[in-house]
Amino acid sequence: MILTINGKPSPCMTRNLSRGGIFAVTRERPPEGTLVDLEVVHQGSRLKAQARVVKLTERGLGLSFVNVGEDFRTAVRSLMDNLVADHSVAPGLVELDDFDDYELRMAWAPPGEEGWWKFWKKRRHAADIGNLSLDGAALRSDLKPEVGAVVVVFIEGKEDKAGQPLGSEAEVVRHTDEGFAVKFISPSIDFRGAISEARRSKFRGG
Repeated sequence: MILTINGKPSPCMTRNLSRGGIFAVTRERPPEGTLVDLEVVHQGSRLKAQARVVKLTERGLGLSFVNVGEDFRTAVRSLMDNLVADHSVAPGLVELDDFDDYELRMAWAPPGEEGWWKFWKKRRHAADIGNLSLDGAALRSDLKPEVGAVVVVFIEGKEDKAGQPLGSEAEVVRHTDEGFAVKFISPSIDFRGAISEARRSKFRGG
């Protein structure tokens, strides 16, 4: 990505791309609230936008897109889908081996024939979350299902409106040193809502 602050362009790495914002790995430290210009470049695709600095960390800047239309958000989603499809990165344009701590915890299990709630407690495997997005996650786990396998992932301590464990089917898209990355398959509104809340809390520093 090319980040332009006060007219000065600066190439940088990116993490945690979503339709609402992106994280820039950079040494630049403009104050929170600063408006910047950015251009995301990937395999010939270029997305330009203006963004506001919403968070400063030791690693870089949390940026929220401003004044972008639905066409831009659709283009971002298309880019994310392409990245996941070719397994070049995990869902969300993230670095898979760089795990961040989330307050949210997940578990995963192979799919069952009798419903998630009837088997998941016996067959589940605990997993720490890294690099969470609305489309997928990188999970830290001692066991690694095969790439291409479909598993069920659950958000620990969360239930849906029917009182069942809050989960979603997910496809394993890549192995990592610490575990594996998944792409969610048709996640429910409740599931996406819980993830949005966790991302928003981390993105804005709680």
